[in-house]
Amino acid sequence: MKSWMMAAAIVMLPSAALGQWEPTSEVLVLQARGEGPWVVRCQLQDRKGETVTREIVGRGRGWQRLTMLDARGGSCSYQAAPDKPLEITKRGGLYGCPLATKTRKGCEQTIPAGGSGQFEVTRRDLAQ
Repeated sequence: MKSWMMAAAIVMLPSAALGQWEPTSEVLVLQARGEGPWVVRCQLQDRKGETVTREIVGRGRGWQRLTMLDARGGSCSYQAAPDKPLEITKRGGLYGCPLATKTRKGCEQTIPAGGSGQFEVTRRDLAQ
């Protein structure tokens, strides 16, 4: 009798868990580096659908990081320094690759000196 009740409880666990499932949260990570006055500015939607502005600007030679937990999508613009290139990388497995080169860890793009443009941030459909 006890083993039957344990088996019934085990069978019921997955169905109860499915009713409480929520989409996975993940941090969107954009990194950029370059020399001189460069900028990457993003308008992203949070989980409530509100627009949030995030920006990173050139500060020396190291990587600068822009992060947002559970971004639902948005767009980013960039401007490289007039005389130096700008490198941008994107990390976060739930987000599509908006940059020119896909890598094992995400994707990346080098913007030539004086270059500017924009890209879209899209969250992948988890059902795929």
